[in-house]
Amino acid sequence: DGHYDPEKPPEHGLSVARELGMICYRSRREFDARFSWDHAKSRAERRTTPPCGSGTASSDWAHKVSFEVESYLAAQGKKFGKKFDANAYLLLSKCMDLMDLGHGSASYEEGVLRIPKGLPLLVMPVTT
Repeated sequence: DGHYDPEKPPEHGLSVARELGMICYRSRREFDARFSWDHAKSRAERRTTPPCGSGTASSDWAHKVSFEVESYLAAQGKKFGKKFDANAYLLLSKCMDLMDLGHGSASYEEGVLRIPKGLPLLVMPVTT
């Protein structure tokens, strides 16, 4: 809801949001070039767990790093969570959700033409 104690900001939520965001805008090719897909620690160093679905896996096992990319994403998320205001992130996210240059116009193209000439602007179309 955007209300939190300034002394205890929601750093974990921001961290997870950053990790998810990075996964969405970075490509598999980039991750392949930067990181090994080998386990970060040997099997002997990692705690083992029963197969998924057995219901007996401990919760801390799931949080242990298995791949290099996990360490990178966690570090980037932690850094982001400490320096970015959660309410600013919520507002930015809402603005992105609501942005519609074609709103109130017959078409998107017509809506874009309403933008005053000479205004510095970057428009990036995305096809989904």
